[in-house]
Amino acid sequence: MENALLACFAILVVELLDTGLARGLSRPKRSWLLRDEYELYEGNPGPYPMLLRELPPNKISTITGPGATEDPVGLLRIENQKLYITGPLDYGKYKNISLVYEAAEDGTIDTRLAILIIVLDINDNPPVFSKEEYTATLNESQTQGLVVEVDAIDADEPNTENSTFTFSIVSVSPKNENVRFLIQTKEHLNNKRNGMITFQGCLNYQAPKKVKENKYGMEVGRILVTDEDIQGTPSWRARFSLHGDPGGYFKISTDPKTNEGIITIEKPLDYEEVSRMHMSVTVENEEPLFCCEKGRDQCSHADSNIQLPVVVIVENDHEPPVFDPPRKDKSVEENIAVGTYLEQLTAKDPENKPITYRKGQDPEGWVSVDSKTGKITTAKHLDRESPYVRSNRYIVTIYAVEVDNTPLTEANTATATLIIYLIDINDNAPILEQSHIEMCMSHGPVKTLITAIDKDEKHHGPPFLFEVLNNDNGHWRLEPASGNMSGNVWLFFFQSLETKALKGRVCHFCGLFKKMCAAHLHIL
Repeated sequence: MENALLACFAILVVELLDTGLARGLSRPKRSWLLRDEYELYEGNPGPYPMLLRELPPNKISTITGPGATEDPVGLLRIENQKLYITGPLDYGKYKNISLVYEAAEDGTIDTRLAILIIVLDINDNPPVFSKEEYTATLNESQTQGLVVEVDAIDADEPNTENSTFTFSIVSVSPKNENVRFLIQTKEHLNNKRNGMITFQGCLNYQAPKKVKENKYGMEVGRILVTDEDIQGTPSWRARFSLHGDPGGYFKISTDPKTNEGIITIEKPLDYEEVSRMHMSVTVENEEPLFCCEKGRDQCSHADSNIQLPVVVIVENDHEPPVFDPPRKDKSVEENIAVGTYLEQLTAKDPENKPITYRKGQDPEGWVSVDSKTGKITTAKHLDRESPYVRSNRYIVTIYAVEVDNTPLTEANTATATLIIYLIDINDNAPILEQSHIEMCMSHGPVKTLITAIDKDEKHHGPPFLFEVLNNDNGHWRLEPASGNMSGNVWLFFFQSLETKALKGRVCHFCGLFKKMCAAHLHIL
């Protein structure tokens, strides 16, 4: 026994002092032994930093390896001769962490130890199926057998309780009381398991009915029933009920001739909201079922409670983007500054495809549209007197197009309308309806009617100011001088047998001082 103890002591000393002996034959100082192994659960909530161990005083201590000088750097650190861990561990990344601790005194390393941190697994990973959906094809005539084999895996430590799981069937849709589904968990290998789904009973399921989204009023399918009562009587006529359609997308009615149940679409279906519907149908007679034997009702009503499963698959139909709202109105003054923000027209794609905005109708080229946001701004000055403005309205159309490099079609494009109501400003001078007039002179006064027009609205229109420019001798006179509300004025000439070229002009006052004038009038 004594020899055995000495041998163990000798080995221990060699392990601890190996490096020191390599540096020379000087007598090593006494070593301070550190616990070399720690067990820590992953995901420990802390608080951090968490103290692992106090280190010997009056020594220079260092650690090297994963968690200190290698990834994950900073997980372990020494501070004030104490060893800390700074955050939680993840078993999925590190099963254990090995470091080297060294302590030096007077510049000489007198201790070198291995530190092993063992990460203990916790049950923080749920089992995951290898597929999101399993598909099986069975003959309707089968009464039992294997449906499909499923498999799943758990990322926790293999062959422990944390990675052990079982399978169970949560729901069966559509429901069918004539069939029962079972699942059996097979023996697991490491952290992977398989489940065998089997069935017992009758697979009297209807084949799925396929319908297009956004359609309604169409027939989906028919349910055939047989009844041995007299045809056409209440005891024979079938009355169907549809279950599992809370949205009211379908209705079922009875064909009066064939007694079949007719399933039709009552309102449009949206593939993005519902892609598959599991319903069931029950049927009864208009007259309650009755059987009489030995003076008592001996009927079994079990058959009347049977539900026939019906599956409807909604097929995706390509839908274009949709503007909301598809029209906006905007009132602005004409001649507003270029770059002025007008409106924003936005659209959404039902299938979440990216869209871009383009300009459609804009005959004057007055606006520009941001291809990403649909914001509309002015690109030129707006003029209410444009021939493309009708009843003060200028119409712009904007397209929202799916970004797929296809040409504009109804299948990938939505259209919105911006109606710009232009508020008139006094930006047009009145003009004379005729710029040349001929008058026949006589011995007495003669007159002619002068008319002026203004492209602006009425409140910027007549009366106008009329002037005779070269009436030095006073032979010409205007009555009334300011014209009338129709924009007319009478021009009189009071000296006979004189032919003279006369110039005139018409003006419109803006405010008190500024006036806008048209071209001259020439009278010969």
